[in-house]
Order: sequence, then structure tokens, then C-alpha cells
Amino acid sequence: MLVISIINVKPVDYFYLDHTDVQQEAKLEKRVCLKFELLDQCLWDYIRDRNKQGLPISEVRPILGQLTNALSHLGSVGMVHANLKPGNIMVVNHHESPVKVRLIDLGFACPASAVIPSDCMGTVGYSAPEVMLGLPYNEASDMWSMGLVAVELATGVPLYPVENEYDYLKFIIETRGQPPDHVLDSGVYTDDYFIENNYIQHLFVRLIKEMLALDAHQRIIPSEVLRHPFFNPGLSNRFPCIDIEKPHRINLQKGETKVWIIGSRYIRRGVSDA
Repeated sequence: MLVISIINVKPVDYFYLDHTDVQQEAKLEKRVCLKFELLDQCLWDYIRDRNKQGLPISEVRPILGQLTNALSHLGSVGMVHANLKPGNIMVVNHHESPVKVRLIDLGFACPASAVIPSDCMGTVGYSAPEVMLGLPYNEASDMWSMGLVAVELATGVPLYPVENEYDYLKFIIETRGQPPDHVLDSGVYTDDYFIENNYIQHLFVRLIKEMLALDAHQRIIPSEVLRHPFFNPGLSNRFPCIDIEKPHRINLQKGETKVWIIGSRYIRRGVSDA
């Protein structure tokens, strides 16, 4: 059995690991000791030992069941783990079947009522979108993380293999769609990833794309530039299908430029530069 002895030293609390003979010494010196079970390996190592081929569903199911129970207990006391990922899920004994796991590392955990939206907690690639955008979050953010853990268990690789926040949100939008405007409106960090779009910006982007047409025969000529609606956005009667007050978004799919009117006022940063 390992014993963690916590020594209160100002200004920092120091932690160290030692063997069980520390327990008696700790009692004599009236130290506070916490005893934890000895765990085997984290899920990242467990998956790696399977050559990242993923686990059969018969193994995934009990692991998810145990994690669900853990989140249920945290939720019952109003706590958010805030950093759920394979590295924080420990296998008790990888020789046992079905495998038993423990959810560890509550360093970021806090009551849902005490969440500070501007605090970006967790790990890139596992944090919920509301956390990345600086929105108020609660226990639901842990369920998002568990969904990503479930994919990684089944496939052996992360669903979003990214190293920075921008690429992470880009992957989320490409696979799950863009968050609705009422969500983006409330995000502390929305402006870091999105710019508000409007009709004039749409016309400007369209003009640039016509100037940069790869086919020289389709490239806009000077006389057409001056007649382009960008220079006279009031000529909305030339575009009866477009409401000048209605927002637009520009999207690139498989090399083809598609422009359509949607309900979002936001365009992800970098899309118009693609």
C-alpha cells in the first residue's frame, strides 16, 4: 500500500510518495495521510498496449458504465470534473476481465455553481465547446468528454487529434456543425475564433474570389469590377433572392465555393481566406 503524506509547508503544500512504514511515523508526528489503492495504468497506455487498434465493444461497455457511475456521483454533489480524458482514467488491473477503471485527477474539479466561464479548463481535444468558447458550463461538459473517450476506446485513436484550440473548434464545426448564434453571442472567447459576417463582407469576399479565379478566362475584368455590387451594395433589387439585412456565411467544400444564406451571423476565422 502506498501512502501519500501531506505536509503543510508555507507557502506551498508538498506531496510525496513513500512506503507503508511512513504510516506509523506519520501517526507519531500527527501528520495527515491519505491512502489510495495502487492502480495499474491509464487508458492511454492500455489502448497503446493494444497497438491502438481499439477495444471490442464487450470491453468498451463496462468501462463506459463505470465512468457513467462516476459522473453520476459527481453530479449528485454538483461537481464538474472538467478534465476527463484517457490519461485521467486508470485501469485497476489490466489482467482482470472485465477491466475495472477509476476516474482520477480532480485538480480542475469544481462546483458547477462556482464555474468561471473565462477559465478555460481541461485538455484541448477533450474539452466541451462551451468551455473553449468561454461560456458557463456544468456537468454536461463532462459528458462531452466521455463521448470522445468512448470513440477513442472503440477506434484506438482520438476523434479530434489536434494540438491547438483553433483546430479543435474547426474539427468540431466540420463534424458536428457550427454552434448557434445564441451560444456564440455569450462566449467570452467567441471573437478569438469567429468574426461576424454581413452582406457587405459577403460581397467583398465574392469579389476577391472572382479576382483570384484560377481559370484566367473566368477571372473578372476591370470593367466588371466597377459594376460589381460590392461598389454599390444598395442595388439589392439586382439580387431579389437576397435580403440585404440577412446574414450570410461562406463555406468551401471539396474545392467548390458554395455561398448560401443561413441563420448565422458568424463566420469562422480563416474560412474566408481559404
